Amino acid sequence: TALLAQQTRSADAAAALAQVEALAPDSLELWLLKGNLAQLSSLFDLAQAAYQRVLAQDPAHAGAWNNLGL
Repeated sequence: TALLAQQTRSADAAAALAQVEALAPDSLELWLLKGNLAQLSSLFDLAQAAYQRVLAQDPAHAGAWNNLGL
């Protein structure tokens, strides 16, 4: 998913995330990737909400803190 997003294939990345969400809706990595995709799409409110969801489950998650800071 991250590679698809980096290649500006947002629609493909979103479809891949939807499949992951169906299998593991509470996965921290899912929400981190959702935040990353939203951030790449300049949807900063959605990105912030996704990173905060990660931090609610794991307050020490360095990746979420880093991306939230960006």
